[in-house]
Amino acid sequence: MNTVLYAKNLFGNDMRFAYYWFLATDLSAYNSGSVQPMLNRNYIAHVAIDVPPLSEQQGIAATLAALDDKIKSNQRLIGLIPELIRARVNASLELRKESVPASSMARFVNGGAYTKDATGTGRMVIRIADLNSGPGPSTVYNDLDVPEEKTARPGDILMSWSGSLGVYRWARDEAIVNQHIFRVIPSGYPAWLVFDRVEAVIEIFQAIAKDKATTMGHIQRGHLDSTFVDLPTSDAIRQLDADLGPLWQRLLLSEQEVLKLVSLRDVLLPELLSGRLRVPEAERAVEEAFA
Repeated sequence: MNTVLYAKNLFGNDMRFAYYWFLATDLSAYNSGSVQPMLNRNYIAHVAIDVPPLSEQQGIAATLAALDDKIKSNQRLIGLIPELIRARVNASLELRKESVPASSMARFVNGGAYTKDATGTGRMVIRIADLNSGPGPSTVYNDLDVPEEKTARPGDILMSWSGSLGVYRWARDEAIVNQHIFRVIPSGYPAWLVFDRVEAVIEIFQAIAKDKATTMGHIQRGHLDSTFVDLPTSDAIRQLDADLGPLWQRLLLSEQEVLKLVSLRDVLLPELLSGRLRVPEAERAVEEAFA
């Protein structure tokens, strides 16, 4: 396609180093578009840059790639564990099941209007945008003291009930739950089961919100009462929990490790490329992260 630039000749430079260089380099200063941003190769063809010797390029690329490989490995596990939980639950449902209102599995505690008069310090105020994209420049922080039930900690289940409806596992540091988000607190059921069963009916809630949408679709608490979910029997849940409970904990550890590794990579990337940090020092940081 004519909107993509690609390199045919790296002139003896390491390919992975070149990838990381472009990943870390802001080329917006060379924008040649008037309406839509555009990079004209003629604008950068003669821009001089400093690059280290090939052996150091390879060392930098190998260090960063080790982090990326570990991140990808964890992400695969993060994708597989919920699929395994769903498969085990579905297999159990084929033997025997009962249907209960979604509201009976957990307390759905709505957050508060905590972005107003934010201090810019303290804990993150979790908005729907933060659930979908992670923290960014617009993320709000506040020093407020809020009720325990409106506080999210690693391992908690959150559900957005307005706008973009979804079910989420919170893996970041302790944070404040904003309005339009439920903190889902299991009532006598394992967290892995509550998450899976709410996710199993989230499309029903999404359809309800879409039908009600004027400016921003949402569901009401009554929909949690009127929407039923299928559950295995109590005995089957206890048996499943012996296997799936530890997997649920492993899922949280993997999610937290991804956050840690991404943060480390993003710190090391500009430091290595600028020469402010040498490869042996970065390698030690990576080894400590993997320990």
